[in-house]
Amino acid sequence: MIKEFIADEIVTSSSSRQGKLIRYRPGRLRVSNSTGKILSLESFSKSKTSLVARSKKRLRCIIPGLIDPHTHLVFGGARSDEWSQRLEGTSYQDIAAKGGGIKRSVRSTRELSETELLASSKKRLEAFGRFGVTSLEIKSGYGLNLETELKLLKCIKELKRHTQLSIFSTFMGAHALPPEFDSSESYVEHLIKVILPRIRHLADFQDVFVERGYFGVKESIRLLKAGRELGLIPRVHAHEFGRTGGVLVAARVRAASADHLQYINDDDIRRLKKAQVVPVILPGTSFFLGAKKFSPAKKLWKAGLPVAIASDFNPGTNPSYNFPLFGTFAAVFAGLSLDQILVAQTWHAAQALQRSDCGRLAKGMRADFVSLDADRYEDMYYHYGCSLVRDVFVAGKKIF
Repeated sequence: MIKEFIADEIVTSSSSRQGKLIRYRPGRLRVSNSTGKILSLESFSKSKTSLVARSKKRLRCIIPGLIDPHTHLVFGGARSDEWSQRLEGTSYQDIAAKGGGIKRSVRSTRELSETELLASSKKRLEAFGRFGVTSLEIKSGYGLNLETELKLLKCIKELKRHTQLSIFSTFMGAHALPPEFDSSESYVEHLIKVILPRIRHLADFQDVFVERGYFGVKESIRLLKAGRELGLIPRVHAHEFGRTGGVLVAARVRAASADHLQYINDDDIRRLKKAQVVPVILPGTSFFLGAKKFSPAKKLWKAGLPVAIASDFNPGTNPSYNFPLFGTFAAVFAGLSLDQILVAQTWHAAQALQRSDCGRLAKGMRADFVSLDADRYEDMYYHYGCSLVRDVFVAGKKIF
């Protein structure tokens, strides 16, 4: 059986590494009901369009399902009081030094059962889906010991069973130094010898927070290489608060992505391009931290890199599910065009997860797409703060 979707506008990306927006006005999308894959996407003549003008199948605007390649969705507790402290002038680093930030979330998460974590995470996951996200990455990292990291990764595995959204899991034991260790070197040794072998089958990726006060270049490379040998694809938190070597790490291990990137220079950009690392910007986090510096997305794009946009959803520095809003931030604060932003939140985001079966609407791709209550996709970013998502489809089936 074949499903047919006709819309006044269908928007997608080209298949090139740095995608370009393609518009079909009007367009017709044909999907195999048995495989959930796209059979064809084509322009639809106005004469034929008039025949289905009153059809219930007629939609206004269709875009690829949005993809969020960087979230910290599974955690316990809340940190709204820390936001209040930051508004009064206390820095993120000062809060962390006093036991707040990531370490506070670790304490809260360790106290919760897998059942409790799963219940709260299901609600967050649904919220993302209702904003048009059809695929997303979820990190561990709020456990920092074997027991809790296993609990988090098992929770992510259960989420995969309870949703039709595509979920990709990342082990992030190197998110911060846990209280049981007095040096990052000894903790990395523990991660390599004790934890990595136990979690290897529960994660797709491994991530490290390369930053002053967290993890350095040499130990991060060692840890990511050890994970690679066990089948975990490297990712890197890089240059969020300064040039501390994260891009160098990402290039050395040929990571899938380097994320944050507020503090990079031309050499860093050349390294990312040579190693084919996808740069992922997180404008929602910069906004919520009140940062004066955003990732140089225009410069990265001009260099030919496939810039992706992610939420960095987490309890401390970006607690919002509104994924299109981060596209608006990328326009206002990072200078990307709306065409670039939609490609960055779909096809480029898929590349950050090393996926080639989603992020675009084309023959053979999985039919993940969103219909908007708008005549043009630009309205999704223009009407910031609200949702114009009407329907969400995964593999051709409506889920919201």
